[in-house]
Amino acid sequence: MPIVIGIFRTVPIWAWVLMAALAWGGYQKWSATRATRAAVEATERAAAEASAREAETKFANAAREASSAYARNTSAARRAADAARTERDRLLDAIAAAPAASAASAACGTDDAAGLRQVLRECSGAIQELAAVADEDANRLNALQQWVKEVGAAK
Repeated sequence: MPIVIGIFRTVPIWAWVLMAALAWGGYQKWSATRATRAAVEATERAAAEASAREAETKFANAAREASSAYARNTSAARRAADAARTERDRLLDAIAAAPAASAASAACGTDDAAGLRQVLRECSGAIQELAAVADEDANRLNALQQWVKEVGAAK
């Protein structure tokens, strides 16, 4: 212990003050560097969160727009199907209102109008079902394509 006390006595007091000031300055530099790093990390984190929120908003808007486009296409397809159905019904009414064959031709079996009416009804029903399914598939495809375009644009 007397050696340590001897060292303390031999080093001048101004050297001890200078060493304490340098140590305090080093601590302050380390503290400032740490605070600067924390601020940079917080800024980067905030920028990443803002970017994520922006991307999420774009995706939500794209999904919303695709949904509304699908609804518009579906309603347009329904209107077209209703118009086709009305036209088919008008055609069937016109066929039903056609004059029946004479008794002589009916007796000979040459009344083809009844068979024609039946075939036309069946064909128009099948075509209507096929058109409805095709319209529904086309609307789904259009909605999916629109969604893919908007998601691609959002990125």
